[in-house]
Amino acid sequence: AFFALVTSFLGVSLSVVDFLADALRVNRHGLSRLFLILLMLIPPVILSELYPGIFMEALGVAGGFGEAVMNGLLPVIFVFVGRKRFKEKFPRLSSALFLSLATLFILLIMGIEWVALAR
Repeated sequence: AFFALVTSFLGVSLSVVDFLADALRVNRHGLSRLFLILLMLIPPVILSELYPGIFMEALGVAGGFGEAVMNGLLPVIFVFVGRKRFKEKFPRLSSALFLSLATLFILLIMGIEWVALAR
C-alpha cells in the first residue's frame, strides 16, 4: 500500500510541476524547478492543516462530479472539437442535431446526479 501511494503521488506531483512550468512559462531546471515544487506542495499542506477532513470530502466530490465530467462531458467536447477541426476532411461528422441532443442528454444525467448527491 505504501509503494502504491508513493508512486501515485510521484506521478501526479511530477505532472503538476510540468503543468505549472508550461502554464507559467518557467524553465524546469535549477531554482525555478524548486520554486515549482514548492508551489505544488505548499498550498495542499496549508489547506490540509486548516481543514483535516478535506481529503475525504474531495474524494466524494471527485467520485461523483469527476466521473460525470470525465466520462460524460469530455467525450462530447472531443467530438465537438473534432467535428469543427476535421469538417473538410470528414463532412459526414458535422451533424449538429446529434451533438446537441448528446450534450442535452449528458447535462440531464449530470443534473439528476447533482440532485441525488445534494440529498
